[in-house]
Amino acid sequence: MSQIKQPLSTKQQLLFSIIPVIIFTVVEEWGGLSWALIASVIYAIGEISWEKWKHKKISNMTLFSNIMIVGLSLVSYLTQDGLWFKLQIAILEIVTAGFLIGSYFLKKPILVEMLKQQGHTVTKEFESFFYVLTLRLGLFFVVQSLLAVYASFYWSTELWAFLKSAGVLIMVVIYLIIEMIVFRKKYIK
Repeated sequence: MSQIKQPLSTKQQLLFSIIPVIIFTVVEEWGGLSWALIASVIYAIGEISWEKWKHKKISNMTLFSNIMIVGLSLVSYLTQDGLWFKLQIAILEIVTAGFLIGSYFLKKPILVEMLKQQGHTVTKEFESFFYVLTLRLGLFFVVQSLLAVYASFYWSTELWAFLKSAGVLIMVVIYLIIEMIVFRKKYIK
């Protein structure tokens, strides 16, 4: 009897999101744009296959991001311009921002809903914090996506890859530290 494995952890998801950037950058440097795009598509198909085999299902995020990798790789190949591949990360970030900001304005903040779905009891005080956090996080992703668009158009592939790997991690850590300081000042006396 086979068991369905647990979904990917945040660390695994982060690793899988950085790998296509690294593959594209390294292969483009050694073999050119066409080989970088082919390698990225092979990786996308491999990630989907691995998740299906390992977890017996494919998460919506994995499916969406890898369909974008394949689709934008095709556009990049046809136009012989790596810009389209590079823009897929900005598109993912703006879609994430849209979900966060949209859920805020619909008065069903996704962060609060996720906490409740996981069985956490959410007090009114924490609900109001996570309500506003949903908006701020959405705005953070808007800024991230604008920076990603700018980097896609104007930065070298190497600088773009740094931004989308280590740079994003650094910005997220700084953002989370600021959020923890705000939380501590407001709720922990």
